[in-house]
Amino acid sequence: MAGHLARTSRVGAAALVSLLAAGCTTGAESDPPAPAPAPASVSLVPPPQATDEPGDELGIVTRDSRTMIRDPAADVWLLRGTARPVRVRLPSLDLRRVDVRHLDSAVLVRLRFTALRRSDRPMYDLGLRTAQGRFFVDVGLVEGRAARRPQRFVSPSGDAVSCPGFRAAADLARHTVSVRVPRPCLGDPAWVSARVLVSEPLEGGVAYENPHNSRPFSEFGTGRLYASG
Repeated sequence: MAGHLARTSRVGAAALVSLLAAGCTTGAESDPPAPAPAPASVSLVPPPQATDEPGDELGIVTRDSRTMIRDPAADVWLLRGTARPVRVRLPSLDLRRVDVRHLDSAVLVRLRFTALRRSDRPMYDLGLRTAQGRFFVDVGLVEGRAARRPQRFVSPSGDAVSCPGFRAAADLARHTVSVRVPRPCLGDPAWVSARVLVSEPLEGGVAYENPHNSRPFSEFGTGRLYASG
């Protein structure tokens, strides 16, 4: 009898030890230690700045002095008050190509149209942006001839600009209008960006054309063009 009780006590003790061990193991598995936070990464490449020079895929700085824009045909817009703009066929306003050159002496802008006519009276608006801001130059066409002086030439501050060397000419045979703006009139800028808008009042509205996008107006012009001989 005594031997039986001793064996029973040993079995109970062994069972109790097993239960305690299992309880400790289960607690360890259900509550693992939190992993250490990964160190923050640091970028060695600075973000691009607005003053960065243009460059190619190799990082080589490029400085263009001229550019050419091709514009599709039949993309003149007519605006009448608050009505939705509609496209119209107006060859005398339909730009097909724009050439801009920034020389050491002047900025040259040449506009080529589908067909210029002597009876048309369009207005050619040039926005010439420099590091100082945007200059506005307006040139009119009357009886097939461009005005010798701009109808409006204002600085970024809104002041009138006197520009004795300014030239504008129209060639009806070649359907082109050329404008020459001497660099001193723009403050001898290191670079120029050109924006072009052509317009003409029509019955009940105004027709607009620009070569920079497919809409009546554009907020942006060409890239920076640097002075070059």
